[in-house]
Amino acid sequence: MKRMLLERVSLAGIARVLQISEDSVQRYVNAKAAVVSQLSGGE
Repeated sequence: MKRMLLERVSLAGIARVLQISEDSVQRYVNAKAAVVSQLSGGE
């Protein structure tokens, strides 16, 4: 999934390829964004 996001594949496209829900992809993205925010000192 990480490589697809780096290639700017849409969330819907990732969900179709991996056969998971778009909600699952969104939760993954949100979790990664939270980690990045914490590491960079953001809120």
